[in-house]
Amino acid sequence: DNMTDSDFVPAPKSTPASLDAKSAEQYDRQIRLWGAQAQQRMMGMRILLVGLDAFGLEVAKNLVLSGVGCLHVCDDECVVETDVPALYYASNSDAANKVSRAEAVLDKLANLNPLMKVERVRMEHAFA
Repeated sequence: DNMTDSDFVPAPKSTPASLDAKSAEQYDRQIRLWGAQAQQRMMGMRILLVGLDAFGLEVAKNLVLSGVGCLHVCDDECVVETDVPALYYASNSDAANKVSRAEAVLDKLANLNPLMKVERVRMEHAFA
């Protein structure tokens, strides 16, 4: 299952003209690693992540911390008790209240990086 460049949706053409002081401070490590221009492209990306199991949550966390412009998370499965140890942002009360995985972790993901947007997308809207 090899993916090619044509399998990826290109980032929107609108990227910030330059990094403001707050962004430069927030993303200092990333800028030193891959440069300001690459960070600007990251900030212009919109990513849809489908599936918030343990692996998906870790990917989501790293995308938020790296500073993508907007992360849309999609997982309508309800949290179950066996999810809680691996979904470190979910709780037993989420399982008891039958909260979706996306809903359970959304606020905590968003709080990791106030400079970007994290939104929930329901499965029926994800590919519309």
